[in-house]
Amino acid sequence: MKKTTILLTILYLAVGLKGQVYQSERLEKLWETTGLSVPESVLPVPGEGILYVSNIGSPNSSAKDNTGFISILSVNGEIKTLKWSTGLNAPKGMAIFNGKLYVTEVDHISEIDLATGKKLNSWPVEGAVFLNDVAAHASGAIFFTDSRTGKVHKLENGKVSTAIQEKDFPNPNGIVALDKKLLIGTGDKVVRYSVEAGEVSDYMLNTGGVDGLAKVDKDIILFSDWPGKVHIMKRGEEKELLLDTSGTEKSKTADFGYIADKQLVFIPTFFGNSVVCYKLKL
Repeated sequence: MKKTTILLTILYLAVGLKGQVYQSERLEKLWETTGLSVPESVLPVPGEGILYVSNIGSPNSSAKDNTGFISILSVNGEIKTLKWSTGLNAPKGMAIFNGKLYVTEVDHISEIDLATGKKLNSWPVEGAVFLNDVAAHASGAIFFTDSRTGKVHKLENGKVSTAIQEKDFPNPNGIVALDKKLLIGTGDKVVRYSVEAGEVSDYMLNTGGVDGLAKVDKDIILFSDWPGKVHIMKRGEEKELLLDTSGTEKSKTADFGYIADKQLVFIPTFFGNSVVCYKLKL
């Protein structure tokens, strides 16, 4: 099967026809939910069987026009509440901690009450240009990336500070909390950040751009690149293409959600205005 997948990938890349989609045999499409408005990020809450989906609400992903909102979907793709939290500015990455949902809004990070969907607080980030993904650390600190400034910021005890600013840290985007560390996707690799030591080290190289990011198994990650590609990669090995929608006009692969024990991947298609669920075969 792996040889067949590789041959199909080579054939697809060689042909490169506009509008073509490549899907590996390792992915099985389960459902697609339409009717969203430029969905950028999906955050599953496995114990509750729901997904939070951030909708930019405008073709301009930096728009500060209060048209953005967050939807709630079931893990089966049913839209439970289309506009659960509204009046947001191009909302993107999300994370949950202690009954609150944290979401980036261009140059702010906001706190939303999970019980009501009401915005409780919003903190401006000095010098921010394009705040993106979010991760909640076990300590209670909320970390979030700025893809245009090469910085990773931290919200802790009601104050925002810069946690990482690396000169060779291009386009940080996807971020995941794992134990006492963070995995952070950049424009060409994934790095590991020790929160306690404040140290950054390379984790996986030659990934290309990393938007959505998830750890699948020991030394195996799943990641997406916004223009339309999803890869799986094991440390020390080459990445494997699972999905490529980059030949289409609208269907992108933004910040996906992943439920590890069910091996479910939820991909927001951005201009496609939908979320697609796939079963990943390991």
